[in-house]
Amino acid sequence: MANLTALANSTIKGISPGTQVIAASTTTRLASSVASFFGPYASALKSAGYPIDAWTIHTYPAGNQGPSDRYQDVLEWRGVLIEATQNDPAALNKQVWDTEINYGLAGPGPTPHSDFDANTSGQFVARTFVDSVRLGIDATFWYMWTATSYSLLGVQMFNGTTTTIDAYNTTRSWLSGSTLKGCDELNGVIRCYFTGGAGPFYLAMSANDGGATYTKAPTATAVNWLGQPVNATGPVTLASGPVKFTCLPTDMAQCTLGATPSAAVPLPGSGPAITKTITIKVAKGTVNGKPGLVITGKSTGMPGEIVTSFWKQGTQKKFTAGNKATVQADGSFTVGKVTKGAGSAYVQGVGAKSNTASS
Repeated sequence: MANLTALANSTIKGISPGTQVIAASTTTRLASSVASFFGPYASALKSAGYPIDAWTIHTYPAGNQGPSDRYQDVLEWRGVLIEATQNDPAALNKQVWDTEINYGLAGPGPTPHSDFDANTSGQFVARTFVDSVRLGIDATFWYMWTATSYSLLGVQMFNGTTTTIDAYNTTRSWLSGSTLKGCDELNGVIRCYFTGGAGPFYLAMSANDGGATYTKAPTATAVNWLGQPVNATGPVTLASGPVKFTCLPTDMAQCTLGATPSAAVPLPGSGPAITKTITIKVAKGTVNGKPGLVITGKSTGMPGEIVTSFWKQGTQKKFTAGNKATVQADGSFTVGKVTKGAGSAYVQGVGAKSNTASS
């Protein structure tokens, strides 16, 4: 595949030098396939000198999952990219394009198709594009605009689906010309801060697509993902869809990223690679009252999100510990996985991979 990509790149650019040639796309919903296909492909592209202008992914989550699961799938894909290219800045600074995204598609395996109602669909559309900005994805292509309802898809977008169309247009109006300054996460609420364009403002949303209550809303104006007014002076119930808070001149401190560590670390394509050093220890311990393995570690550099991986001793079977951990302001983190017996682990973030440690 890498040889075909290199041949396509040289042929296309020989005829049209300004044309962008992007990598073969990888669907992120099945971690084992990402590792078995994309890992060797990315490694081979490195050997070929990266004959691409951008990486591409299809980020459909499992048929019964939503945007927060898509977010985790992209983090897993990023981890494979970091490992396969040995943390090469030439790879990590390539653009990333999400060339297909929708929800509810049947699979993997026996996972059934899901149809989402209009309200949920609108929230999923809005959240998807906000999360793409959080993840540093440079281009996101919704799949797809149709003439009428299309049974393959769980979220519909055609002339009759006013909720998804309004959610798309509202989110576009927020993000166009705006710059993300950072995000924080506390008590199940994610807040992302923007300047420029329609800013300064911040978007608040539930961390896991479910219900969350935001009790620290400022004296500000607020609208939901459809542009409908929300009472910002009291507790606000949040779900997957983002709510936009625009701060008043007397309350601008509320529109400044606080001390809570960012829950989003830029992906390749969003800026220079971040250099980190991660040191970990793994020991047998107690996880949620059950025997397990516990990673403790320290990360120097920018606080943010990391991906953790465990192996059971004597096997090649990999399993993740909740997929992520948030690095605290002092660089420390702890994450555990319920399992019997000994094992090993490593941690990866943007710009660094930890030492491998064993219990």
